[in-house]
Amino acid sequence: MIKHRAIVFTSVLAIGLGVIGGFVAPLLMKLIGFITNLSFYGRISSDFRAPAEKQFGVCLSRIPAIGGIIVGIMARWGSKAIRVHVIREAMEQVLQGN
Repeated sequence: MIKHRAIVFTSVLAIGLGVIGGFVAPLLMKLIGFITNLSFYGRISSDFRAPAEKQFGVCLSRIPAIGGIIVGIMARWGSKAIRVHVIREAMEQVLQGN
C-alpha cells in the first residue's frame, strides 16, 4: 500500500510541475524577447526580431571573448570555488561559506 501512495504522490507532483512549467515557459520566452530587444535594438518590446534586420558589427563578436577572459582571470587568481566543475562541490563550497 505504501508503494501505491508514493507512486500517486509522485504522479500528482509531476502533473503539477508540468502544468506550472506550461504556464511559465511562455513567460520566459517573452522575457528573452524583452531582454534581447532592450539590449540589442534599444526598444521596449517582447516581440522577436530576426537578427538579419540589424548589422551588429565586429564588436558584438568580441563580447563572449571578453567574458571568457574575465572568467579565466577569476578562475586563475580568484576563489577556489570558481575552479570547481561539479555542482555538488560548488554547493558544498557555498554551504561551508567559502
